Amino acid sequence: MAIKSFTFLMVSAFLMASSIFGVSAAFTGGRKVLVPDAAPSPSPGADYGFVPLNTKDPNVVGLATFALNEYNKINNGKLVFTALLEAVLFETAQGTTYGFDIIATDQNNQLNDYDAKVLVDKDSKKLVFFTENQ
Repeated sequence: MAIKSFTFLMVSAFLMASSIFGVSAAFTGGRKVLVPDAAPSPSPGADYGFVPLNTKDPNVVGLATFALNEYNKINNGKLVFTALLEAVLFETAQGTTYGFDIIATDQNNQLNDYDAKVLVDKDSKKLVFFTENQ
């Protein structure tokens, strides 16, 4: 009877401590290890400072279209925006840099995949990189 009471007290104490201190039990190799509750996992790229963006957001699509239009202006190109596959942002010393994976149609109606980067600071935005993916 004393063992059952002791076990009940120990389990109760553990449950109370885990609820107060945010600790859960993990069983590894037959040993019970107390582990703090895990924080939510960060978004992909967060370790590198990249923040994924919604490719359907009109502001994001607008910046990707700006990149394509700037490329066309600088290179006398005729690329037509078709879709935005991926968009990320990351902070740099110069401002916020947006990276895009853009699908565009060329003058031969061929779909091609392009990478672009746009630097945005408080006063301006500038195309800093644009290339076709092979």
